[in-house]
Amino acid sequence: MKILISLLVLMVTANDCSQKQKEEKMTQQEVTKELGQDIKSISYEAASRGYFYSVSMSAATGELNVREAREGKAQSISLTDQQQKEIFKAANDIDIKNIAQLEAPSTAHQYDGAPGASLKITTKEGSFTSATFDDGNPPNELKTLVSKLMTIADRK
Repeated sequence: MKILISLLVLMVTANDCSQKQKEEKMTQQEVTKELGQDIKSISYEAASRGYFYSVSMSAATGELNVREAREGKAQSISLTDQQQKEIFKAANDIDIKNIAQLEAPSTAHQYDGAPGASLKITTKEGSFTSATFDDGNPPNELKTLVSKLMTIADRK
């Protein structure tokens, strides 16, 4: 009887551990499907005369690429599953199809007072690009996503 109970407890415990491991090893596609969008890539770009900064994330590779010069080499940062989930969650909270209509909270980029920046999200349905806004001051709807990208890219 003790052996039977021991085997039963062992099987339940093993099954529970196996389930937790499967949950932790979600692929990019599972993460995006879970959040309801098939996001292929996200990119943030800021530029002005003599200044360039780009952060792009590919769902296929799970990497964040950072370039600080137009002709410069990109620095690749491997994203953890948690970082990817946070980025996709922030992107999912945005009405992607209407990001071009979001108004910038300031207009310094229009007279060279700040670099102009934009956010581009590519899904299976196509690419959606925001209107230009001041670097570091995105529309409220984009702040969480831009902030997460900048934090991971270690941009001060």
